[in-house]
Amino acid sequence: MNWSLDIRTAPLGEWIVTTETRLKDEKKIEVETRDYRHERLWLWTKCGKKILSRWLPPTRFNQKGRWDGLASSEQPIAWHPYFIPADPVFSKLDIAASELVEEIIA
Repeated sequence: MNWSLDIRTAPLGEWIVTTETRLKDEKKIEVETRDYRHERLWLWTKCGKKILSRWLPPTRFNQKGRWDGLASSEQPIAWHPYFIPADPVFSKLDIAASELVEEIIA
């Protein structure tokens, strides 16, 4: 996948609301908790750096929200989805093992 220059389409994460029943003064009450699940992605900054980042949602200290690792007013130039690439060492071992099995079978 190529870098996307449209920052508005970058995944920001989502709020997860969970409800649980707790016991308080021998009464059952429903308690809602809100947690933010971050979406990790690669950002390309105006100075040419590529950083692993995530969106930090608005708080009382920063009403607009911001990208982790960037200044509050700084916007990245482009974004790319985060993924964990295949390990080259284990890939070579898998190839070697499969070749060995083919030799044994043949």
